[in-house]
Amino acid sequence: MIRSVIRSSFECGGFVLDARDWGAVMSVSEPGQKYDGVRTVWRSDGVSATIAGGIKPTIHLLFGYLEAVDKVKARVIRGPNLRDCFYVLITATEASNRKQGLLAAMTTRLLDEARKLNKPVWLEATTKYSARQFTRFGFETVDEITLGKGKVNAKGVKQAGGEGVTVIGMIWWPEAARKKTAKEETTQ
Repeated sequence: MIRSVIRSSFECGGFVLDARDWGAVMSVSEPGQKYDGVRTVWRSDGVSATIAGGIKPTIHLLFGYLEAVDKVKARVIRGPNLRDCFYVLITATEASNRKQGLLAAMTTRLLDEARKLNKPVWLEATTKYSARQFTRFGFETVDEITLGKGKVNAKGVKQAGGEGVTVIGMIWWPEAARKKTAKEETTQ
């Protein structure tokens, strides 16, 4: 699955940051790219990676999840600019490389690039722990997104009455973009 996500970042004009010889990775889509198309998923071998979980979960991933994320994202990125941000597709760190500052180094590098282009950065944290890590860099929680409630447990395993899988939508704004957004909101 992780290979497919990394491939998808290249398919949609993004990049991958790595640290300690792939001991930690961050896959990112650049502003303006279409990272949610079925074509991207197909070309990055995402279908075969997700199909192992079944047809319905794959369809929910391709359509339900991305639609739910876009609704939350639309609260903070207005109008036709929904894709006008860096999008962190995935971060992963091998257990032996944790707590060594690798995620911090990659995040700092990404935020430096976002500042240069004056673009926000969007991500979905998969745990409260990872959300806290990104909060240290100035990311703000927009909302929690729960999918599969009543159908799967917190790990996404089929379970009647399950609590569902929750991710935390987060955004980081460079100072100039934050001021521009605030100004646009006051003129509307």
